[in-house]
Amino acid sequence: MNDVQEQLHHWVAKCEEIALATVVGVRDSAPRPAGARFALTRSGSMVGSVSGGCVESDVYERALTVLDRGAPALVSYGPAKPD
Repeated sequence: MNDVQEQLHHWVAKCEEIALATVVGVRDSAPRPAGARFALTRSGSMVGSVSGGCVESDVYERALTVLDRGAPALVSYGPAKPD
């Protein structure tokens, strides 16, 4: 069992509010493959990674918004375009 899944079971047993981000698709190259997951609780505990660091802070903020709104979100990320 991987770290994310193990931690999710632990948080569920403690009745934590959880948001789970999952890479659902990848075009070209990406830091993490499809299926990579990042989870966090309302209290700020985190496990996993969906980007290798480059967009984790945005995923974190969006996950908190998902918890606040109670609705899922689908977000696309891509490489920055040069100016």
